[in-house]
Amino acid sequence: MDSPSAPADDISGAGFYADDVEFRSGVVSDQAPVLISYAAAVNGYRPPPPQGSFCYADLGCGDGTTLCALAAVNPDARFVGVDFNPGHIRRGRERADELGLANVRFVETSFAALSDHDLPVFDFVAMNGVYAWLPPKILDAVHGFLRRHLRPGGLFYVEYTSLPGKASVTPLWHLIRTLVPDRQQSSRERAAEAIELLGDLVTRGMGYLSAHGPAARAARTYFTGARRDPYKVDHFAHNALASGFRPRYFTQMADEMGAIGLAYAGRTALALNDLELSVPSEHVPYLKSLPDPLRRELLKDYIRNEQLRRDVFIMHGERDPVAARAFLSHQVRYLGKLPKNRIKRRAPVGRQRTVSLAGPAYDRLIQAFDEDARSLAEVLEASDAAEPFQRAAWRLMVSNQYFLCIAGGARAASLTRAGRVRIPLAANALLLRQAVTRLDSATLVSTLTGGAAVRLGPLEAKLLAAAVDHGFAQAVQRTHKDVSQDTRSLNTIKGPVPVSSIRREKLAQMLRTLRERQLHGMLRLGIVEPVAETP
Repeated sequence: MDSPSAPADDISGAGFYADDVEFRSGVVSDQAPVLISYAAAVNGYRPPPPQGSFCYADLGCGDGTTLCALAAVNPDARFVGVDFNPGHIRRGRERADELGLANVRFVETSFAALSDHDLPVFDFVAMNGVYAWLPPKILDAVHGFLRRHLRPGGLFYVEYTSLPGKASVTPLWHLIRTLVPDRQQSSRERAAEAIELLGDLVTRGMGYLSAHGPAARAARTYFTGARRDPYKVDHFAHNALASGFRPRYFTQMADEMGAIGLAYAGRTALALNDLELSVPSEHVPYLKSLPDPLRRELLKDYIRNEQLRRDVFIMHGERDPVAARAFLSHQVRYLGKLPKNRIKRRAPVGRQRTVSLAGPAYDRLIQAFDEDARSLAEVLEASDAAEPFQRAAWRLMVSNQYFLCIAGGARAASLTRAGRVRIPLAANALLLRQAVTRLDSATLVSTLTGGAAVRLGPLEAKLLAAAVDHGFAQAVQRTHKDVSQDTRSLNTIKGPVPVSSIRREKLAQMLRTLRERQLHGMLRLGIVEPVAETP
């Protein structure tokens, strides 16, 4: 069993990050190997195969929710999770044991002490939400790890807060850390004190907040959220009070990665890899005129006022369009989330764009991808021109109407005579139970996608759990009885809504939509299976 080599404070300059409160984890869909590989391939790089016996590391793995979910649907791969929070590692190991996962290893250590552990060379390394919190000495250690342990051609997925979008929030968190210094109290106590001060400043008014809307919204989110959900205090301790917190311009990040041999290979928000889909049309001509792709990315961030990036970098990788096209033709598969007659032929992408899905190439692919999860190579004949079909498959993916898969074998989507469904994969049953307990969303996984597949909102998760336990006929009644006694609130577009105020009619409508839409994909991916009613 791996154990800590040094306390967090010994390697950082005291208290750079809260290690005495846990960070609530969920399945991070962007960390799926197939999505990371796909993002690199559409930008012309040859990625490692996202199926079979690959090796994957998660730096800052939290309680292992994502790692265990990936391990459950990729049994031939090996997974290593690293975190210095003892509670996180304990929960991760408990989760892996509960699910019977033999292909996961958890390492309790600081990033600075990674060299003390016997770790393999990885095809994929992921770091979600941690990078921008780390001080320079710890970053040096992370960079050293990537140099040693990410193989040539391997991919590094990293989520980090970015500029210019976070420009106004950074000074606010600096102010709060200065006014509420670390006096050796617990991180939760310090965070609670800081949030109270933040709320007082918001109430009294500050010229800075009046002039900087994003900072004001961030302050209100924490101040009002902590009153409804105590976990917001822990979240504030991890985010706002991290002394290493430093958002980056994209070009700064690219320089840091370039210094250790990593080249920018794309974004897991797939539409943002397409220039015409990521910015208003009036900006496209000038962006196309820029010869440097890194400068194009920086300008896109300004146009979009980007606050958060989820990027993919490749180790010692050079563009290889031929190999990338071969990967896109043979290695990945597509499966419709809805029946073919319900696929929208003009689909919205982001807030400003729609994509047209009309034409012979689309007709043929939509038909084929309705029948099973298929690759382009399985659909096309030798005489077909690949380029129109690859572009059509790409547009189908960014329309968010298709699953990106690593395997075929989709099942029938009929619920004929089924009054109930069951969840065959233990990892999904655990994820659903966790969401119901927390009143949180649930991201469920599939062996066909090799990672995240379907995301359910908090009430949808409750309805599905009720349908599993009691059948569809009783799902609304059981869920309504449960929520009517719940004192918590749900965050909605219109603001927080008390759960107890959710009407039975609203739940009934949500269940109808769930059965008409998400359940189709869940059945085809094997996330749920129908259970026939007993005569």
